[in-house]
Amino acid sequence: MLQRKNKRIRMKKKGLLILLIVLIMLIVLLIIKEINNNQVNKGLTLEELRSLPYLTYTEEKVNESEIGIVVKHNLELAFDGYNLYGCNLMDMEGNIVHSWNLPIRASVILENGDIIIEPANKKFIGKYDWDSNVIWEKDVFIHHEITLSPDNTILIPSREMHEYNGRKIDFDLIIELSQEGEEVSRWSTYENFDYIKKFHEPSELDQPIHSYNEDKEEVYDYYHLNSIQVLPETPIGKNDKRFQEENWLLSFRNVNLVVILDKETKEIVWSWGLGELAGQHSPKMLDNGNILIYDNGLYRRDYTRVIELDPIKKEIVWEYKANPPESFFSEREGYAQRLSNGNTLITDSKKGRVFEITKDGKIVWEWLFSGTIEEGRGSPIYRMVRYPKDKINKLLELHKNN
Repeated sequence: MLQRKNKRIRMKKKGLLILLIVLIMLIVLLIIKEINNNQVNKGLTLEELRSLPYLTYTEEKVNESEIGIVVKHNLELAFDGYNLYGCNLMDMEGNIVHSWNLPIRASVILENGDIIIEPANKKFIGKYDWDSNVIWEKDVFIHHEITLSPDNTILIPSREMHEYNGRKIDFDLIIELSQEGEEVSRWSTYENFDYIKKFHEPSELDQPIHSYNEDKEEVYDYYHLNSIQVLPETPIGKNDKRFQEENWLLSFRNVNLVVILDKETKEIVWSWGLGELAGQHSPKMLDNGNILIYDNGLYRRDYTRVIELDPIKKEIVWEYKANPPESFFSEREGYAQRLSNGNTLITDSKKGRVFEITKDGKIVWEWLFSGTIEEGRGSPIYRMVRYPKDKINKLLELHKNN
């Protein structure tokens, strides 16, 4: 009897010990998770801050029979227009209606059919006619964006390298060019560095260099300015000078920050994103004064979302996430465009996919990129922009005999 009692006591103690070990392991895992979350919220790793090239192929395996085609088109709900991606103009059924024989990454089509491009190698900016003939090319490094101002000047992000904290670091410039390609002005993040830093948490690049894990010859990228918009006229801009027409809306991806610069003083009059964004792209102020943002989720490492922000209240008033959320995750690149019928066109760069959704998230148009296939993988797409149908029809008619 005594032996059985002692055995039960030993088994009970053993069970309690196992339970205690399990609880300790759970606590340790929770602590590790919290540390990782804090590290993500603090900012980027140096590996992510380096000026690495973007992906040249998608990570996911693709079905070759389902690429290069429109896989969904709701004629009643989709916004009718033409889609510009790379060097191609495509109709809503996936037919190429015009191409430029140019290595285009980003571009803007002008009213007469001329096109201003950022080439794939980013080493110059050029202006060409409808038939790809050179109008001018300028030896100016350009990345991510081409924006036209109300004065018809051209705004582009560029870079300049400076030594900082023992490292070679690229700092962004905004260069303004005339339609003839001549420089009009420039604004430098490096010259305004101490001022801009007041609006975000310190980057890892603000820490001294550690020789054991960093290459002194590596060139790092501090802000990674990836979007410029000249604000349109909006109801809130008429009443609040922070959002007045022609102010600049900028995106600094590497510090998860979106800012507005006063058009004259270039002071930061509004900022948002800390603790909310994770490596965002393409913030654009809409006609109603809200701001549409493609929130990549690079440092969340789980899903991408598109949000609409009330900039006065700093509240998210609309959000799109896939179901399940992780099925839409493009940690780099990407683009969102609000269409005039209220739908949103979204570029899922990583998967080489573009889709259009209604306000309630219903997919009404979807297209898969027909890029080169490497070992069963597809090519990503930088961005797609939809132009109104009447605008492109006029250009097609104007140049049809050329």
